[in-house]
Amino acid sequence: MIYLASQSPRRAELLRRESIEFSKFAVDIDESSLANEKPLMYLERVVKAKLKAALSIRSLDIPVLVADTIVVIDEEILQKPINFKVFCEYMHKLSGCWHQVITGFAVGDGESVCYEYRITDVLFASLTNEEIKDYWQTNEPCDKAGGYAIQGIGQRFVKEIKGDFDNVVGLPVKEVKKVLAKFTFPHSN
Repeated sequence: MIYLASQSPRRAELLRRESIEFSKFAVDIDESSLANEKPLMYLERVVKAKLKAALSIRSLDIPVLVADTIVVIDEEILQKPINFKVFCEYMHKLSGCWHQVITGFAVGDGESVCYEYRITDVLFASLTNEEIKDYWQTNEPCDKAGGYAIQGIGQRFVKEIKGDFDNVVGLPVKEVKKVLAKFTFPHSN
């Protein structure tokens, strides 16, 4: 059993699929990027801030897991689109191009902390304005990094991936399992 400090239903589903028992709660931190902050520096800072926030609100009898996923093209982080205009900008940047999906995660128990990240390369098909508009109207892009969900309707835009599919969904769960194996878990009675 672990704590999952995340609002993501996708991360919860990935853990369930791997039979990892968890109790879920949310943390809220400022995820704004800093001036001249590189994507990997941003990701590590945000994930560690989430872990610090999670550790401060739970008495830790079990480890806590936090994560964040970013979409990066040409060193630019594409966050969750705040409106249709931003979404269109993202889709035009991704159209016909390779980009990276990077998920950083950390596990901590108050004594030990382990931070890791995984990168998956994704190639998008060339998109028409009509496809972009139709996809926005599904509401799927609204709360997704980069404005798409590879496990949903957005999968139709993905031509190829190099790396871990689950990482693009939001959690490299096989890697998380390896990290969790390093932590001591209390035995239940």
